[in-house]
Amino acid sequence: MPNEGEIVTLMSRRDFARLTALACAAAACSSDGGSVTAPTGNGITISGNTMTVPLAQNDALNRTNGMIVVTQARAVVIRLSATDYRALSSVCTHEQCTVNEFNGSQIICPCHGSQFSTSGAVVRGPAGSPLKSFPTTFDSASGVITVNLA
Repeated sequence: MPNEGEIVTLMSRRDFARLTALACAAAACSSDGGSVTAPTGNGITISGNTMTVPLAQNDALNRTNGMIVVTQARAVVIRLSATDYRALSSVCTHEQCTVNEFNGSQIICPCHGSQFSTSGAVVRGPAGSPLKSFPTTFDSASGVITVNLA
């Protein structure tokens, strides 16, 4: 409890969230780097700027309009057709929330309702900038999507 006459400043929820995010980012940046290949689960690996996503271990991508969020790469991968896959940044350009929903035509940010097309273009704000797009290739023989995260 503050003493009589003492002024106490409370931190807003937004400032707390920002400080928490900064602390998490600082902790992530302070790691020793470790291996250049980082497994992310479901058979997904990241080696340098290349992410590989095997369809056999990612059921959502075995159907058109399926989407996965790859947290470690800060990316989403969407299946648009039998052979067309898209990879975009999962970081909303409005307040850096993680987009996590795809309704078949638009990617939706849960924080403030921004919506993006499958090309990453803003369909509905408040976001004012598109999601970054990453080049993808699909090897139908191996069933693996390769994403260039650079």
